[in-house]
Amino acid sequence: MSTDAESWEELASTWDVRDEVIAFADRAHASLLERRGSLFGAPDLRALDFGAGSGLLTERMAPLCAAIVAVDTSPRMLEVLDRKGLPGVQSLCVDLSAGAAPTEAALRQPFDLVVASSVFAFVDDYPATLRTLAALLAPGGRLVQWDWELGEGASPTDTGLHPSALREAYSAAGLNVEFVGTAFEMEMQSARYPVVMGVARRP
Repeated sequence: MSTDAESWEELASTWDVRDEVIAFADRAHASLLERRGSLFGAPDLRALDFGAGSGLLTERMAPLCAAIVAVDTSPRMLEVLDRKGLPGVQSLCVDLSAGAAPTEAALRQPFDLVVASSVFAFVDDYPATLRTLAALLAPGGRLVQWDWELGEGASPTDTGLHPSALREAYSAAGLNVEFVGTAFEMEMQSARYPVVMGVARRP
């Protein structure tokens, strides 16, 4: 990951009580529910939450899923998630952004849904990470992501992704684009920041 791993460890104890973090999870979940019919149609839906952190999105998704594997590289973030005792949720400390095919038993069965909330802009190689995750989808399964949206005049130092980057990565990973666009905006320090949402389907 591009962000220093130690910083995530330090943030773990207070992550769940940050207003902006809770608001992001709430709005991402709301945009997910808007597509509930297509995304949660499987009776025994298996989901993967990539970069799950302390499990704010996992917690909101759990009632609609038979099983969720919550993946993160921060042990302390996953400790926070585990303390919630969410039924059907298994945490896994592994780096799926490293490019190697995962070997963990929990990742051998295909997933109907993969979600990634404010994660891809922080990995070293977004297209490669996306290809790894796309390979974990069952045929007809969908990948959904939310990331800070970069505009045309963005600085190279800004953190986020341009919508075109999502479309290009989906195509390179063999996924069909179903939606790419602004899902919501976050207001922080008197400024508004758009969040891009992408939905892609494995043929």
